[in-house]
Amino acid sequence: MREAAGFSQVEALVGSALLMMAASQSLSVFSTSLQATGKAKVRDGLNAAIHADLEQVRHQVADWASSTNTDGQLSYAPPLSACSQASLGTSLLLDKASQLPASSNLDLSTAPQRLRGITINRLISTVPGNANLLQVSYSTGSNSPISVTQTATLAIPAQGWCS
Repeated sequence: MREAAGFSQVEALVGSALLMMAASQSLSVFSTSLQATGKAKVRDGLNAAIHADLEQVRHQVADWASSTNTDGQLSYAPPLSACSQASLGTSLLLDKASQLPASSNLDLSTAPQRLRGITINRLISTVPGNANLLQVSYSTGSNSPISVTQTATLAIPAQGWCS
């Protein structure tokens, strides 16, 4: 009698077990990859929100104590006391306290859904030891799935007009 060609029941069970282990590992790798992609999207969204806000802060700083001459040239008239005391940053923050509060949270209400509910805190102060420079710091709150911390130092363009 000829034996039937094929696999025995034990061989089929071992092969099935190996296939299931390989499939479960592939699913685990795929799941981890999707989670990493989701976190990357959140990080990119947070960085975009921070950079957009920082551009608005830069605009406020650049406009402080400025005017446009009749010939279209931009000029600055910083307070003389702030120039002599090297405290332009302090004066700017006092003058623009409503637009540039010392501490505030970014508005993410119009951001993509994945960013809503995350808090980004912005702190603005002068640089310790140099009140002519501003330091703008951003950090995510404890409710954020991603921790983001960024700091920028801004020079005040009006400083070039101090004599």
